[in-house]
Amino acid sequence: MNYYQSTITTLIGDLFTISSEKGICLLLFEDDPSLEYEIKKQFKEIEIVHDRNYHIKNLNKEFDNYFSGNLKTFQTPLDANGTDFQCKVWTEIKMIPYGETSSYKIISDDLNHPKSIRAIGRANGANKILFLIPCHRVIGSDGKLIGYRGGLQRKQWLLDFEKRISGNEKEPMLFG
Repeated sequence: MNYYQSTITTLIGDLFTISSEKGICLLLFEDDPSLEYEIKKQFKEIEIVHDRNYHIKNLNKEFDNYFSGNLKTFQTPLDANGTDFQCKVWTEIKMIPYGETSSYKIISDDLNHPKSIRAIGRANGANKILFLIPCHRVIGSDGKLIGYRGGLQRKQWLLDFEKRISGNEKEPMLFG
């Protein structure tokens, strides 16, 4: 299987992207301190071509539409690498509607694992495909922002942006 790597530039930072022929495998901000570690861990002995395949080209178009307020759900396929439990959590996170949030507690209840709130948090933190698995929409039960690989400033900006576009909130602040 071939793997491809490219950078997608967005309003809130550059995203390092790796895609297989099946879909997007990794999508993290280039300033993520764990980026190099994640690449070595997941793609240790895999040759990656510095080019955009169909999935990366499509995702780039989707980001243009997302940040112009014309896309609420990414359609680019995923090639996620995780445990069965992580994949179940990520599937649940993908169901959080645009412009809305959910909590770790609600997700644990929805998955019939009411005592697994911390495990849900770890699975959310293990997500290496930002936006397509919209982990920025997961907050604490008390409504507070809790962790985000892209940083809490980006998380707040994304939540404000989606709420504004969906008509639920104020104008987002300028990022940076």
